[in-house]
Amino acid sequence: MLWFNPCLPETIETLRMHIHYRGKLLTLEISTDILTIHVDDTTPEPIQIGFKNEIHELRHGQTIEIELAARGQLHREP
Repeated sequence: MLWFNPCLPETIETLRMHIHYRGKLLTLEISTDILTIHVDDTTPEPIQIGFKNEIHELRHGQTIEIELAARGQLHREP
């Protein structure tokens, strides 16, 4: 399982990248309030993504958007 807990510095509004995880290509886009993950890979096996106490299962071509802000407050490290 691939766990996320992104926290961008205040000077960066959006970060987009491609990563390989266990043979799968993922596209990540992180903003101050949304984490978007897209599975670009063509293999049929699902990938599990974790954020806080949530676990999501994604397959080829699927995209998920995870809200990072809770009750109007952003998740930022001090």
